[in-house]
Amino acid sequence: MKEHGEAVVTTAESTFVRSALAEGLRVDGRSPYDYRTLRIARLPTRALHPSGKPSSCATSASSSSASSSSSAHGHHPHKQLPLEAAACASGVEVQLGRTRVSVRISAEIVRPFPDRPTEGMYLFHTELSPMASPYFENASRVSIQSVEIGRIVERGLRDSHAIDCESLCIIAGEHVWSIRVDMTVLDDGGNLVDACALAAITALHGFRKPQTRITDGRLIVHRLDEQEPAPLSVHHIPVSVTIAFFADPNDTDAPVMFAVDPSWKEEQVMDGSMTITLNAFREICAVQKAGGVPISVKTLLECNRVAAVKAKELLQVVKRAL
Repeated sequence: MKEHGEAVVTTAESTFVRSALAEGLRVDGRSPYDYRTLRIARLPTRALHPSGKPSSCATSASSSSASSSSSAHGHHPHKQLPLEAAACASGVEVQLGRTRVSVRISAEIVRPFPDRPTEGMYLFHTELSPMASPYFENASRVSIQSVEIGRIVERGLRDSHAIDCESLCIIAGEHVWSIRVDMTVLDDGGNLVDACALAAITALHGFRKPQTRITDGRLIVHRLDEQEPAPLSVHHIPVSVTIAFFADPNDTDAPVMFAVDPSWKEEQVMDGSMTITLNAFREICAVQKAGGVPISVKTLLECNRVAAVKAKELLQVVKRAL
């Protein structure tokens, strides 16, 4: 048996998954190159006053508490500033097969980091909700898996230059926007990274921040019903494609098998995985291989070709949701 956290997969189940893949089949009926059904739903926008109460011009979308964080600077030492409109928030819910993820984007105006006075910031937080899986119940608030998910999603957006921190600057050294991306796993059916990445980029692309102006040296933030809110500077839409690898335990010389979008059971059986982030131009933005079985150059190139095709399909779904 193979143990993953508290989850246990029997030898019979592991053998069955591998035998099916060897014949080009999977336990849920898909082929090795098929994704599960993807659905993306936009949630309404919410605007907040300094008191923290929702304004009358918007409705509450969703709520989530972050349990792990990943940012380029590590800590978050800046202070929130008093505003005419304190913050706004919107979100997206993504369902990938049985996997369900909710992402909430919120914004506030803060002081920038001293070493980067002209840059705003993006903060990524991941919560593995106990309702998503029984194996999350005893997990600490900051788990290795939640940190890893947040870092992979953030790396794919930052390394691809899809998000622009300088565009978040209002007054250099004084006021910048801080964009917070809260990712909450509602149901773990496998491949949380792709689901979170798809939800994050869709939510960021659809998010609108309040307009600001300077009057007599005072920063004014307009409510959403006063001026049309402005979109974030999202230069393109990178999407991640996760591939699971399966080695033959009885033949070390046999080629490594792989399958995209692994389900929960396949994740317990797999011998490694790799996440490739690509954009609409088939450009590779980031690659993350989480250890495991080594793969040949031939297999890597084949994975890149498959990922490019799958990324194009995922992008079509994302664009329809925007």
